[in-house]
Amino acid sequence: MDNQDYGFLTEDLYKVEYLQQAIQTFIDNGVGLLNTVSPTKAEREIMINYFHHFYALMEFQSILYTRLKLMKDDRLCGITDAILVICDVLGRQPNESINEFHANMKVECKDALSQLTGENMDDYEGIDVDFQW
Repeated sequence: MDNQDYGFLTEDLYKVEYLQQAIQTFIDNGVGLLNTVSPTKAEREIMINYFHHFYALMEFQSILYTRLKLMKDDRLCGITDAILVICDVLGRQPNESINEFHANMKVECKDALSQLTGENMDDYEGIDVDFQW
């Protein structure tokens, strides 16, 4: 990808990559093994942080995927293919489109955050992640 041609995508790519790595780190560190029924304060904070990152990944990945598909540039198909693989790894169902998957996962994140925080997430802005690179 020539930075001159696609410079506007660079920040989006960095954000998606950062979030994918963050989610993988949460998984590697056992976020799925935490007590979700009656979590400790520390477990609750980890899960809240995880769901904020997951929501942000779904938001930014969805935007990036849509932009790439609209550009219809064969040189970028590797990126869209990688997004498909990540979505499949994260649980996308065979009958679910990428857009449906992203939307469904954002709803699940909001529901989980509501349960963990006791707050109504209907007005949640969605990007509560500090990007550090």
